[in-house]
Amino acid sequence: MKITKIETPRDFADHVVNLDIDDFIECPTDLRRAYHACTSLLSLRDWIVRSYYDRDWFWQKVLQGQITTVGKMQEGLNTIDKSFEITTDIANASKHMVLDPNKRQTELYGAANVEIRTATTTAGGSAIGAALLNSAMLTEAPTIVTTDRIRAQIGSVYVDVLSCVVKARAIWDSLMDENGW
Repeated sequence: MKITKIETPRDFADHVVNLDIDDFIECPTDLRRAYHACTSLLSLRDWIVRSYYDRDWFWQKVLQGQITTVGKMQEGLNTIDKSFEITTDIANASKHMVLDPNKRQTELYGAANVEIRTATTTAGGSAIGAALLNSAMLTEAPTIVTTDRIRAQIGSVYVDVLSCVVKARAIWDSLMDENGW
């Protein structure tokens, strides 16, 4: 069914945010999809503030305060989970290339710090542990799994962007249900 109007935060979540996130899940190494998912999540915050200004909002039955400004809403989301800080900075980095140090939520410098990176993990230990087991000539070494994922460098740590997006969406879904948005 073709959507001809998006008028509420719920409409925006259902017909823009969730579709952008589903697209990113479908292709987790596509930077454009990662940026779109993060930007949609950030924009949902703006839709909520505009639509529910001056109303109380709750997280897990705890009053978070009144919805008054985008900044205050962002602060509230950041206290719920760090995923909001990360997705917000990635969205802003995709728009501005380099983040203003006084406005960013994390230590992300800019769009250049969001990239496809290969991660190597092993079933049953680290890659070094697997190499040691192989050198000891054991018959079965742990399986080494290599995956390409989009990661954001925040300070000296690389954060998996897809995990942050999925977590932020799950929290938004709970917030929307709990608050009747």
